[in-house]
Amino acid sequence: MPELPEVETISRDLRGKITGHTIERAEVFWEREIGYPSVPEFLEFVRNRRIEGTGRRAKYVVIRLSENATLLIHLKMTGQLLYVKAGEPPNPYTRVLFHLDRGMQLRFVDIRKFGRVYLVEADRLQDFPKIAQLGPEPLEETFTLAAFKALVKRRKGRIKPCS
Repeated sequence: MPELPEVETISRDLRGKITGHTIERAEVFWEREIGYPSVPEFLEFVRNRRIEGTGRRAKYVVIRLSENATLLIHLKMTGQLLYVKAGEPPNPYTRVLFHLDRGMQLRFVDIRKFGRVYLVEADRLQDFPKIAQLGPEPLEETFTLAAFKALVKRRKGRIKPCS
């Protein structure tokens, strides 16, 4: 599973490639890869959305779209986001394919089928259950040593329980 630094690298790499593209349409080859909303709603909602930027929240790649939309992509164990020319045949592990303008595609490839894609309204992102349950973001400027110490001091019990 990619850890936070790898997800940050993926997000930064994609930023320079996909920002400014428009998603002309999408295809879903493995319906369970779409965590929210339903697949028909997802396909309709992403059509003709402009990609305005990328980011990261915890281990989610965040792709900001036009018209108050955000894609959250969790790569899980084997997920990859590939930016390729449209003429290249997709490999058998392509689960979600975004047809971009200018003859390009963004492909979510996931061998083990554990990854998930969520489409959320941008202004409700912090309330989305997958995001709302997350702890502080360690790379934000507000996450200082003093803030960390305060969090640990308030904590009762283990920081991360062992399974």
